[in-house]
Amino acid sequence: ANLRATNPLPLLTALGLPSSVMPAGVLVLDGTLAKPRDEPLKAAFAGRLGQTDIGFDGTLDDTGKIAANVSAGSLFARDILAAALMEWNGQQPSPETPFAAGLPFGLTGEVWITPKELKVSDIYSAKNVQAAISATEGELRVAIFGKDDEGRDALIEIASKPDGEAGRRVIDGKIVLPVELARQLRLETGEAVASGSGVIDVSFKGSGRSPGGTLTGLSGSGSYRIEGLEVARIDVPAFKRAAASASDGEGLTAAFEALRAGGALALGDASGSITIVNGVAALSPIRNSTADADARVTSIAELGQGTIDTSIILTIR
Repeated sequence: ANLRATNPLPLLTALGLPSSVMPAGVLVLDGTLAKPRDEPLKAAFAGRLGQTDIGFDGTLDDTGKIAANVSAGSLFARDILAAALMEWNGQQPSPETPFAAGLPFGLTGEVWITPKELKVSDIYSAKNVQAAISATEGELRVAIFGKDDEGRDALIEIASKPDGEAGRRVIDGKIVLPVELARQLRLETGEAVASGSGVIDVSFKGSGRSPGGTLTGLSGSGSYRIEGLEVARIDVPAFKRAAASASDGEGLTAAFEALRAGGALALGDASGSITIVNGVAALSPIRNSTADADARVTSIAELGQGTIDTSIILTIR
C-alpha cells in the first residue's frame, strides 16, 4: 500500500488532529496493511513528510484496541499533550479547547511516539524522547520521558478521568524538568534574567472542562533546586562605590543606575518548596548573605497567564 499527497493538510484536518504547527510538504508513505483471519489488523508504513522521516507500526483488533509505535521528526510537547487529552477538532489547540472523553473513533490501547526532538518551549528541547498515550474506558494518560542537552532526565505525566459531570475531567500529573535559567528565563528582548542550573519537581491536580479552566483552580506542591544561581544586572559593589561619593539627589540617582547597569548578584546554591493554590505557583523565598548585602528573592507564577513575577529585596551593608 502507498499514499502520496502534495498537500497533506486536508487529510490531517479531516482526521481532526490538534496541532499548533500543521506540517507542510509532500507526504509519502509506503508499507503493508493486512487482516489475517481471527487476528488484529496489522499495519506498517514508512516514509516522509517534507524532509522528515516518519513511520508507523501497529495493530488494531476488532474491539478497537490499538497497539502502535510512531516515529517522527521534531515535535512540540504541547501537541502530544493535546493529541492525548483534548478533543480532536482539527484546530490549533488553545486553553479553551475541551478535554476529550477518550481517543478519537472510540479507540483504546496504547501508542508510543518517538520523535527525534521534542520542543518543550521555543528555547528548550529534549532528546532521547519517548512518549506514551494510553486509553482505557473513560481514562486517558500521557507520559513523556526524555533528557536535556546535559543528559538530565525530564518527565511529564498527566492523567485525565471523569469528574462525575458531563464534560468535566479530573486532571492530575507530575512534571520533572531540568532548569537552565540562562536559556529558559529571558526578557522579551531576549536578555537573560538569571543563570543557574538545577531541577523542578511538581505534582498537581485540578478539574475542569478545558486546560484554561483547570489551570485557574490548579493545586499542587513540589520542590526546586538550583546550583550557581545568579540574578543578572544587579551590581551591589558598583552601587556602594557610587553611593559613597554621592553628595546630592543626582548622585544617588547615578548610584541606583550603577546598581542596575551590569554585573550579577550571586546567590549560590538554592533549594526550597513550591506550592500551587488556585493556579498560582509560589516558590519559597531564596535568602543569601554576603559581605555587601542581604538578599531575599521571591517568585510567583500565574500558570493560566504564563507569567512569572520575581521580586528582590536587598539590604545593603
